[in-house]
Amino acid sequence: MDTFLNIIFLIGIIQGLVFFCYWLFIKKNRLKPIVFLNTFVLFLTLNNVQVLIFINEIFAKNDYLRHVEFSWYLLILPYFLAFIIHYFDFDSKKQTFLKAAWFLFSLQILIRISLILLFSNGKIDESMLINYSKTEEVFNLLVSLFLFYKIYTYIFQEQWSLKLKPYDDIYWLKSFFIASCFVIFFWIFAVFLNLIETSSSKFMYNPLRISSSVLLYWIAYIGMIKMNLTFERKAFIDFKEQIDTDFLAELNITIKDFKKIDAYVNENLRFTDIHFSLDRLAIELKINRSDVSKIINTYDESFSNFINKKRVEEAKRLLSETGSEKFTLDVVAYECGFNSKSNFYLIFKKYVGCTPAEWKKNQ
Repeated sequence: MDTFLNIIFLIGIIQGLVFFCYWLFIKKNRLKPIVFLNTFVLFLTLNNVQVLIFINEIFAKNDYLRHVEFSWYLLILPYFLAFIIHYFDFDSKKQTFLKAAWFLFSLQILIRISLILLFSNGKIDESMLINYSKTEEVFNLLVSLFLFYKIYTYIFQEQWSLKLKPYDDIYWLKSFFIASCFVIFFWIFAVFLNLIETSSSKFMYNPLRISSSVLLYWIAYIGMIKMNLTFERKAFIDFKEQIDTDFLAELNITIKDFKKIDAYVNENLRFTDIHFSLDRLAIELKINRSDVSKIINTYDESFSNFINKKRVEEAKRLLSETGSEKFTLDVVAYECGFNSKSNFYLIFKKYVGCTPAEWKKNQ
């Protein structure tokens, strides 16, 4: 069993260090949620290093070093909570409890060092150190349960999850929390057995150590993947919104310019000029040819489409006038700006669906 645990924790330690170094030195991403999640992995790895030393009893023969134990796990949940808060809000000033966690961590180290020094001087016996370790773990368990509840309020309360809804459904976080409940149960059960000093207390820490390591490393990997995708999606949505804003701003300008062009062509009957062209319109309006083309193309397929529709509407107006039957369709065609009768028939039928003669007859 010890060999199996050694392999599990050694693999976890190696991947934890690789994970930490990759995000620290290679990716060099300084976004707060990434920094917090990477630090979370660091403390998890340090805790596993300590567990590996403990299960192999490396300092078992040293009366002092075997009592040296750092509460790395006390810093794991605060950094995960900090990750959650900043991940949900992208930039938050809400309480992360990091300062409080570091204070407790430092205080417990000082107390333990003080007790070890007293023990080395013969002022207290070893049972005092053992009882302190039990008391310290119960206290840290209660602190962790409080932080676990705070994590729950962010993951499951709709007011927080809605902030991420456009970018992430957070099902992975909800799954993690549910799985973590089993880990917390293992921890509570192990602490209880340790307090009553049963023969199973040491064995009961193994499911806790294995399950917590696998689960926490898993959430770190998934978290980094999801976080990158979330921030990329957010950046893309912001980029798209900026494009849409720029497009709408440009469209408003285009509408205004198009109305000016349309009014000029209508008021001056420029479409009736057989030789009227895009170049001539640009010169008359004193606007760059490409700009005129761009404005017109926003509302019509082309300049010729824009002008031909006006010529057809003018032909329909003339053909509907009383007495127009005295004139040939050739005359109407030229008066409307068409350069030939055949061209007039072709374009008229394209837009109206019938020939000019058929349309006049129906009228």
